[in-house]
Amino acid sequence: MVANFFGQVVSASMAVLFVPSYVNILGIEAYGLIGFYTLIQMFLTVLEMGIYPVLGRHMARFTAGKIDAQRVRDLLKTYLVITVLAGALLALLIGSISGVLARNWFNLTELSPDLVSQSLVMIGFVVGVRLVEVVFRSVILGLQYQVVYNVIFSLAAIMRYGGVIAFLLFFESSITAFFQWQIIVSLIGVSCYMVVCLRSLPASDGKGRFSLSVLAQTGRFATGTMLITLLSVSYRQLDKLYLSKVIDLSEFGYYSFASMLAYMPILMVGPLYQAFYPRFVELFAKENGEEIRSAYLRSTVYAGIIATVSGVPLMFFSEEVVWVWSGDRQLAEGVSRFLPILVIGGVIDAILYMPFCVQIAYGWTRLALVMFGVSLPMFLLAVAITVPSFGPVSAAWAWVGVNVFLLLIWVPIMHRKILQRTALQWYIGSVFVPLSVAVAVGYLLSLVFAGDDSRWTGFISLGCIGLILLLVVAAATHYSHGALNRLIATR
Repeated sequence: MVANFFGQVVSASMAVLFVPSYVNILGIEAYGLIGFYTLIQMFLTVLEMGIYPVLGRHMARFTAGKIDAQRVRDLLKTYLVITVLAGALLALLIGSISGVLARNWFNLTELSPDLVSQSLVMIGFVVGVRLVEVVFRSVILGLQYQVVYNVIFSLAAIMRYGGVIAFLLFFESSITAFFQWQIIVSLIGVSCYMVVCLRSLPASDGKGRFSLSVLAQTGRFATGTMLITLLSVSYRQLDKLYLSKVIDLSEFGYYSFASMLAYMPILMVGPLYQAFYPRFVELFAKENGEEIRSAYLRSTVYAGIIATVSGVPLMFFSEEVVWVWSGDRQLAEGVSRFLPILVIGGVIDAILYMPFCVQIAYGWTRLALVMFGVSLPMFLLAVAITVPSFGPVSAAWAWVGVNVFLLLIWVPIMHRKILQRTALQWYIGSVFVPLSVAVAVGYLLSLVFAGDDSRWTGFISLGCIGLILLLVVAAATHYSHGALNRLIATR
């Protein structure tokens, strides 16, 4: 878990650290196109989450002794063939409609349609390559080679997000150069993952074979997780797809920037999903109920602490964080119109990650399909009705509303079937305590925080605020978790 957390922290840090540099070098409208690229990559997770749970689940079952090595190799070959074909088709599709999108979708003021069209073609290629990468990454994680995975993951993130700055400064400061660098890094990344994956596979007498029977046996579960992810990504991203059409690309750049920062709690909780998912699958296979319950509650406590500590400072100090980070007052003011609202939804979404993880590890996909299927139309209707009158800020509030709905309705239903009699403990120990303590401490600190014209002073002040939040929230959550366990043990 430490390796996963380190890798995710490096990747998330790289993803946000250099954004002000992108804006300064390329301009806010070009960053709006990068925001659209990020949006497309998020929809890539639809396919990723149809692949990773299947491959990760079967690799974990192999570790538990439930399937043999030949089955592992057949799974890899089958899903590799599918993703290569799907990646190629996806790249061709995006490339074929790039001209139409460039001329008719975006509200351009600085970038030319031809430049945008070229960028979209390169985006399609990157998305296709990274889809193939998902297969190799899923096998490596499922076999629990998490240290080597996160070394590659971290180095690729440094190259992808930091290396492009040097490429832009020393070769060409253009949006097309930005995407050329993404192609280079994606090809290097998929090559590294492929080598590690093939070296990590268990020995077998035969080579891996493409198998329709393997696809048929795993296809239902894969389809279920893909549909869940499609709905999940849709309610996370369709507001941005809609806004990219109805508002100026520069305004969309501010909203994308705020959305990227609001996604930070989710990125920070991601390593817990990667670390605990194979473990949950293994424990369910062994039918070890008490250990599953213990691991689940432990993971949700971690998630509650991480989500609130990484998100609450952005609620109360959004403008200060962006200004200290970027040195751009105009950027800070533009982003802070949306960030405090969006991050509320981001914190709740991050807290929901581990209940979703244990549900997928159990193999139960129907509930998530129903809940996302209900919440998505509600979200889209709210966005479509309110944005024309109240602007993009109303889309941010709709995002908060849909997450509150899932928090209050979805999780209790899940706990009636999986891990019964843990719902109340989860709500108190993993949601109410860390969230209420973090908000209370954040509010009190905002009353005494004095803005300063010095970015270094602001940096130190914000660092102290983050440290205080971490210590207080961790202590309160740890105490409440222990108290709840003792109370339950006496009953």
